[in-house]
Amino acid sequence: MLEHDLKAAMTAETAALTIAPDLAERVERRARRGRWRTRLAALLAAVLAAAGWWLVPNLLGTPAARPDRMIDGVELGHLPAGLVRQPDLRQAEGEVTITTARWIHLAGESRLERSVNVSVARGPIATTEAWRVYSGEDELDAVVAGHPGTRMRSPHGEFFYWAPAPDLAITVMTMGEVSLEAVVAGLDY
Repeated sequence: MLEHDLKAAMTAETAALTIAPDLAERVERRARRGRWRTRLAALLAAVLAAAGWWLVPNLLGTPAARPDRMIDGVELGHLPAGLVRQPDLRQAEGEVTITTARWIHLAGESRLERSVNVSVARGPIATTEAWRVYSGEDELDAVVAGHPGTRMRSPHGEFFYWAPAPDLAITVMTMGEVSLEAVVAGLDY
């Protein structure tokens, strides 16, 4: 009997309670608004991070260097799309150290289609005069992107050497459809 009376009392109490007709819609709307806010926050965070990566160094006057384009303190600013960096080659000859970075694009299985090689020599031989003696050149024969140096062409590509500082010499070799001038102009040292 007590159980039956208790059930009847509970039924009488809850009969007066009603659910708002738009409750499900309000819950759904609130969930959608939450998802939208989360997506907006994620997008805003990504935009701010990207802007900060570019903006902060530029405001400080030091643009961010890309580590995949650095060769012994020299930054490669122009690199054609589709080239992949190979492991660097570093060698020392007396007081001179030479670091060579190579970017390549293979066509098919193993046929080299395009490439950019940049060698940075640091030390006392890294002068234009030393290069003339070493290469047998009597004088500089070309100016590429404002740099006087030695330029050679072959059926396979182009080569340019110059010494922008007393202890710094840079060699750029390109092969295939790669502009030597654009690569040299894009170097920052």
